[in-house]
Amino acid sequence: MAPLRADDPRHLGGFRVLTLLAVGGMGRVYLALGPDREAVALKVTRPELAADPRFRARFRREVATARG
Repeated sequence: MAPLRADDPRHLGGFRVLTLLAVGGMGRVYLALGPDREAVALKVTRPELAADPRFRARFRREVATARG
């Protein structure tokens, strides 16, 4: 875990961002609290990946795997 930098978000879609968990090729992963105060990991992908069909397919598989 690492402290948030000045350019890291403090809130994302109703979640309060607490700390940075990881940085990788796809983007950054944050520890956040949801509206119900439950802790979650939020992955924020790099903007330039949004239009890449291969990335989108890979990310869909990752989400499906995480859901179980």
